[in-house]
Amino acid sequence: MNLVSSVIAVAMLAASPAIASTVTATDTLTGVARGATTVTTFNSLAASDGTGGILTLVGDGLDLGTSSSEWMDVDIDGISLGRWECNSSPNSGGTDIPGRTGLTDCDFTLPLSISGTDLNTVLADSTADITISFGSSVNAMSSSDFLRVTLEYNSGTPAVPLPASAWFLVAGLGMIGAAKRRRKAS
Repeated sequence: MNLVSSVIAVAMLAASPAIASTVTATDTLTGVARGATTVTTFNSLAASDGTGGILTLVGDGLDLGTSSSEWMDVDIDGISLGRWECNSSPNSGGTDIPGRTGLTDCDFTLPLSISGTDLNTVLADSTADITISFGSSVNAMSSSDFLRVTLEYNSGTPAVPLPASAWFLVAGLGMIGAAKRRRKAS
């Protein structure tokens, strides 16, 4: 009976899919000086499940829109996620932030996709460095302005596909049958 119980437990464990959990890391930047470059580092991050992630920037009161040097460049560990402006006619080679309101006091939520391959590269050392470089004419943030940076992704290994887990179950049941036959023969 001991062997049978062990085989069933192993088969059930092998057949159950791995469970991924959502990892969320957030930092809020305030008081950033005119034309500054900021680096937000998230440490001790779990490995990704390979499906990619989202870096979301939420800005309130940022000055990103009236001149050719009002923009922000965003990258994660050297991987560019673009140049962004609050201007319906971007004038510095950037992209207008979708859904934003205002120019000199720009409010926005900007979700940026990170591919599974890029995210795995970023998380190889369990850290993520998000660099945001502001153009030289971006005014310093006032005490009520902020930029919130959030990295979100699924951790863990991808779930075992159903066909593979079915084979583990069949193998476990076969071992139970073999154990029963051996016991009957002796």
